[in-house]
Amino acid sequence: MMRFGLYIFIILFCVSIYKDLTIGIIPDNTSMNQNIGNKMEEDKLTGISMKVDKGDTILSVVEEINDHLGNKLDISEIMADFKTLNPKADPIKIQPGETYYFPVYKKGAE
Repeated sequence: MMRFGLYIFIILFCVSIYKDLTIGIIPDNTSMNQNIGNKMEEDKLTGISMKVDKGDTILSVVEEINDHLGNKLDISEIMADFKTLNPKADPIKIQPGETYYFPVYKKGAE
């Protein structure tokens, strides 16, 4: 009887190792990436291309574009969105005369 229990334990142990190696217990990264991609598609960031004048800052241009939001804009979100729209541009050192994409926020966004 003791041998039978040992055989069952070894078989179950081997089956669990096999399932762990083939199926895994860690979530699949591809499905996680698809979920993140779907969320990004829902919250698509829209931008408008504008030429920067001397003395303009990212905040001043974004406030001008999104004047319907008043003072409800978050500076850190604006900087992150600007960097997303302009991956090669330094948000701190925008150049006058250059054209950049600036985020446009929905009316209901806060």
